[in-house]
Amino acid sequence: MNCLIIFRSITYAQKAVKILERAGITAYIKRPPREITGISCSYAVKVPSYWCDKALALLRERHLDYVKVI
Repeated sequence: MNCLIIFRSITYAQKAVKILERAGITAYIKRPPREITGISCSYAVKVPSYWCDKALALLRERHLDYVKVI
């Protein structure tokens, strides 16, 4: 199972991937379905579910705002 962390732009998603990979967390950028996010230009960072809590904590620590977690 995976966790999708939704960002408003590709730039924020790319920053998130860099932060997570430096911490040893595998992360990939993908386009989420618009029906789920409601935001047309959003991007998601896909993280294994067992890393989701740590990934969110790292992003909050670095003040990188995300829109939603699925």
